[in-house]
Amino acid sequence: MTRRLESLMFTLPPSARGVVRHATGRTLSASRLDLSTAVDRNSGRVIATNHAAFGETLAQRALVLAVDGDADGPTAQAEAVTAVLLDLVEFEMAPALIVLDRPDPSVVLAALVADALLERGPALLVLDPLHFALATSSHTLTLEADARLILTGPQLAGLANVTGGGALAFESATREAANDAVTLSPRDRERLDGEKGAGVRAATGVLMRLAVLYEADRVADVLGVHVGASELGAGTSGPGTRGALTRLAAVNASLAVPTTFEEGMAEANRAALVALGARPEEPASPGSGTWLRHNASAGVGWQRVPGWLGLCAAITGRIPVIGPALGPGDESAR
Repeated sequence: MTRRLESLMFTLPPSARGVVRHATGRTLSASRLDLSTAVDRNSGRVIATNHAAFGETLAQRALVLAVDGDADGPTAQAEAVTAVLLDLVEFEMAPALIVLDRPDPSVVLAALVADALLERGPALLVLDPLHFALATSSHTLTLEADARLILTGPQLAGLANVTGGGALAFESATREAANDAVTLSPRDRERLDGEKGAGVRAATGVLMRLAVLYEADRVADVLGVHVGASELGAGTSGPGTRGALTRLAAVNASLAVPTTFEEGMAEANRAALVALGARPEEPASPGSGTWLRHNASAGVGWQRVPGWLGLCAAITGRIPVIGPALGPGDESAR
């Protein structure tokens, strides 16, 4: 027996769970919203006059965001998105929940870093096309702490037939742990369990949850990291970035591999990196931005990565094997 309902519920698989906590908000569906320029980081309002969401606020909303097809690689614009979202968290103007149609590193890293270091910020989900379409058509989204997502709204009645109980489930309501699909070494598990300190645990947690979202099954060693000024210290960064960096230093995080940073940082950010053990130095990397050194088939290779991913890799000495957009490919795994 089936019936049409205005409320749907389904349990999220591990690969959809970025940051899971109780969160509820009125849905704001925003296609092609450039968070780096279209949102005021102090008020959380959409200020792009040519966007359909102009004048809307992101604060405490359920932001359903279709990811731009060109958003995979680390760019100055992507780094600015991360910085803006961290500032929205700092100013308590962030969405309650962010729903993506595929992982976007700039958004994902902001949510993971805010959760791990600032201990607040938006819940984060990545849904498949069917469930993303349902979320887009909802009026309100509610995420429960047990990874159940509840969608309500009058448009849902015409979009889905569900069983009498109202459950629209994935293949199974799995209770698999977030890192179960990733092959971890004993030292990785020590880091994740907090045996190496709170800072290392936080950085490892960011990397492991990133690995699950990108369906990476293992991690690789990192030989060194260079942090670019444009990522964590120049014009796009604000109090949210500063707060997260300061938190890392406050919990006595330290670096596992040689790490340098480019001059041009804001003084507070520079001081936090120095406290971690990084040193200012002209980049030996192939270009601007944040780069990590890793083992490659032809010797030691360089890979450009987002700033926060590079810093977490520097603290742990590890990086998920994701691919060229975010980290080393299979050739560097060991």
